[in-house]
Amino acid sequence: TDYDNSGITGVLSQELLDTMRRANITMINQEFPFSLGGEPEKDKQYTFRVDPVYMELLKDMGTDVVTLANNHALDYGIQALEDTFATLDEAGIAYVGAGADKERAAQAKIVKTGGKTIGFLAASRVIPNVMWNIENRQPGLLCTYDSQALAAAIQDTKKNCDFVVVYVHWGLERENIPEEYQRTLAKTYIDAGADLVVGAHPHVLQGIEYYKGKPIVYSLGNFIFNQQIPSTVLLQAVLSPKGELSLKLIPASAGNALTQQLFGQASADVLRFVEQISFGVSIDEEGMVTAQ
Repeated sequence: TDYDNSGITGVLSQELLDTMRRANITMINQEFPFSLGGEPEKDKQYTFRVDPVYMELLKDMGTDVVTLANNHALDYGIQALEDTFATLDEAGIAYVGAGADKERAAQAKIVKTGGKTIGFLAASRVIPNVMWNIENRQPGLLCTYDSQALAAAIQDTKKNCDFVVVYVHWGLERENIPEEYQRTLAKTYIDAGADLVVGAHPHVLQGIEYYKGKPIVYSLGNFIFNQQIPSTVLLQAVLSPKGELSLKLIPASAGNALTQQLFGQASADVLRFVEQISFGVSIDEEGMVTAQ
């Protein structure tokens, strides 16, 4: 619709696109399968499926890695998930958090860039059916109701990487404050070797916390999802040659299905809100995040 009529700038403003395309690595949470096949999951309120032709949208955004570890990747069953793997492979976009078997679902995407080796992993703490768990049926998703499998994958990845990013699906929808289990799991991941933990699922913003000097971004909210998104952020993580990480939040909102960067007071309001719901964190007017 908007994409068909106007291309990628009908979906994302030019400023956001420029930032995403300039990044060495751009990662997103892909909350749907790319497929025309499969059968919808029974007794599920919302089932999503996207025509593989729209893979072009992900390419236009500069996407390098997606997480498939969420509560929609298997909305149309195994066939649609396998179609998704094939569509992403053909497009040259890496996926993590799901796979044809346990080994693949727990496999990191490792990227060498800027003189650093960076590993990306993902898992879900939210699935509608236990059979989505790779432990119960394959293909499937890496799950983290119990932290053990993901923690082991983090430890393995850390052996070969300077920096490990963990993207996890967790929390309660529409809640700005993370559940206690989110805070506990995040610290377990960092103890296992994660350097940055990023969350999804609540559909709204949650705060940020540092543990052992490593940031946990509990939820970024929706980015491209529905007609109206009151507030969201694009997270920009910059790793220095010395291995120091800096985080910047770029506030945005969507109206009429177009996500646009916010400026001035609107931007400041989002940054203040994230700071208020964070744990021992300050955020300056440029969106730079620091532990207090």
